[in-house]
Amino acid sequence: QTLPPAMRFLTLNMMASPSGAPFQITPTEMKTEEVEFNPDFISRMLPRLNWKALVEILPSIGKSEGIPAELPDEADEDEELLKKIHHVLMELEVVEGTLKCTETGRVYNITKGVPNMLPTDE
Repeated sequence: QTLPPAMRFLTLNMMASPSGAPFQITPTEMKTEEVEFNPDFISRMLPRLNWKALVEILPSIGKSEGIPAELPDEADEDEELLKKIHHVLMELEVVEGTLKCTETGRVYNITKGVPNMLPTDE
Protein backbone atom coordinates (compact mmCIF):
# COMPACT_ATOMS: atom_id res chain seq x y z
CA GLN A 1 0.00 0.00 0.00
CA THR A 2 1.34 3.42 -0.99
CA LEU A 3 1.13 6.00 1.76
CA PRO A 4 -0.30 9.41 0.85
CA PRO A 5 2.14 12.27 0.41
CA ALA A 6 2.72 14.26 3.57
CA MET A 7 4.76 17.13 4.99
CA ARG A 8 7.09 16.78 7.97
CA PHE A 9 6.68 18.99 11.00
CA LEU A 10 10.24 20.20 10.44
CA THR A 11 9.21 21.80 7.15
CA LEU A 12 5.96 23.17 8.57
CA ASN A 13 7.81 24.65 11.55
CA MET A 14 10.22 26.51 9.25
CA MET A 15 7.45 28.07 7.18
CA ALA A 16 6.22 31.61 7.76
CA SER A 17 3.53 33.73 6.18
CA PRO A 18 4.46 36.35 3.57
CA SER A 19 4.66 38.88 6.42
CA GLY A 20 7.04 36.60 8.34
CA ALA A 21 4.49 35.59 11.00
CA PRO A 22 4.56 31.94 12.09
CA PHE A 23 1.76 29.53 11.24
CA GLN A 24 -0.50 27.66 13.61
CA ILE A 25 -0.68 24.07 12.35
CA THR A 26 -3.91 22.10 12.70
CA PRO A 27 -3.51 18.57 11.34
CA THR A 28 -6.65 16.55 10.59
CA GLU A 29 -4.78 13.53 9.19
CA MET A 30 -1.26 12.50 10.08
CA LYS A 31 1.04 9.57 9.50
CA THR A 32 4.27 8.34 11.05
CA GLU A 33 7.22 7.40 8.87
CA GLU A 34 10.28 5.97 10.62
CA VAL A 35 13.47 7.93 9.89
CA GLU A 36 16.98 7.07 11.13
CA PHE A 37 17.91 9.15 14.18
CA ASN A 38 20.71 11.63 13.46
CA PRO A 39 21.52 13.54 16.68
CA ASP A 40 23.94 15.89 14.93
CA PHE A 41 21.29 17.00 12.43
CA ILE A 42 18.67 17.58 15.15
CA SER A 43 21.22 19.51 17.25
CA ARG A 44 22.02 21.75 14.28
CA MET A 45 18.31 22.40 13.68
CA LEU A 46 17.50 23.44 17.27
CA PRO A 47 18.53 27.11 16.89
CA ARG A 48 16.51 27.40 13.67
CA LEU A 49 13.25 26.08 15.09
CA ASN A 50 10.28 28.18 16.07
CA TRP A 51 10.26 26.44 19.45
CA LYS A 52 7.16 28.26 20.73
CA ALA A 53 5.11 27.23 17.69
CA LEU A 54 6.36 23.65 17.97
CA VAL A 55 5.52 23.36 21.66
CA GLU A 56 2.05 24.87 21.13
CA ILE A 57 1.02 22.16 18.64
CA LEU A 58 2.28 19.19 20.67
CA PRO A 59 -0.66 18.78 23.12
CA SER A 60 -3.19 18.69 20.26
CA ILE A 61 -1.33 15.79 18.62
CA GLY A 62 -0.60 13.99 21.90
CA LYS A 63 3.18 14.44 21.77
CA SER A 64 3.98 16.94 24.53
CA GLU A 65 5.30 14.45 27.10
CA GLY A 66 8.96 15.04 27.87
CA ILE A 67 9.33 18.11 25.66
CA PRO A 68 9.86 21.27 27.74
CA ALA A 69 8.06 24.59 27.14
CA GLU A 70 11.46 26.31 26.92
CA LEU A 71 14.37 24.78 25.01
CA PRO A 72 17.14 24.00 27.52
CA ASP A 73 20.58 25.49 26.85
CA GLU A 74 22.14 22.01 26.85
CA ALA A 75 19.41 20.37 24.74
CA ASP A 76 21.96 19.26 22.16
CA GLU A 77 23.63 17.10 24.84
CA ASP A 78 20.40 15.38 25.97
CA GLU A 79 20.00 12.35 23.69
CA GLU A 80 16.56 11.39 25.05
CA LEU A 81 15.24 14.90 24.36
CA LEU A 82 16.85 14.89 20.90
CA LYS A 83 15.09 11.58 20.13
CA LYS A 84 11.72 13.05 21.13
CA ILE A 85 12.33 16.16 19.03
CA HIS A 86 13.50 13.94 16.14
CA HIS A 87 10.27 11.94 16.34
CA VAL A 88 8.10 15.06 16.13
CA LEU A 89 10.13 16.86 13.45
CA MET A 90 11.20 14.00 11.23
CA GLU A 91 8.76 11.11 11.70
CA LEU A 92 5.38 12.80 12.17
CA GLU A 93 3.91 14.04 8.91
CA VAL A 94 0.79 16.04 8.10
CA VAL A 95 -1.28 14.57 5.27
CA GLU A 96 -4.30 16.86 5.64
CA GLY A 97 -4.97 19.94 7.76
CA THR A 98 -4.55 23.70 7.82
CA LEU A 99 -1.98 26.39 8.39
CA LYS A 100 -3.28 29.58 9.97
CA CYS A 101 -1.30 32.83 9.86
CA THR A 102 -0.93 34.05 13.44
CA GLU A 103 -0.91 37.66 12.24
CA THR A 104 -3.72 37.85 9.67
CA GLY A 105 -5.82 34.81 10.55
CA ARG A 106 -5.72 33.64 6.92
CA VAL A 107 -6.11 29.86 6.65
CA TYR A 108 -4.29 27.73 4.07
CA ASN A 109 -5.35 24.15 3.44
CA ILE A 110 -2.90 21.25 3.43
CA THR A 111 -4.07 18.61 0.97
CA LYS A 112 -2.12 15.41 0.33
CA GLY A 113 0.80 16.92 2.22
CA VAL A 114 0.96 20.12 0.15
CA PRO A 115 -0.05 23.48 1.61
CA ASN A 116 -1.96 25.67 -0.85
CA MET A 117 -0.40 29.06 -0.22
CA LEU A 118 -2.24 30.87 -3.04
CA PRO A 119 -4.34 33.77 -1.74
CA THR A 120 -8.07 33.43 -2.11
CA ASP A 121 -10.70 36.14 -2.41
CA GLU A 122 -12.21 36.20 1.05
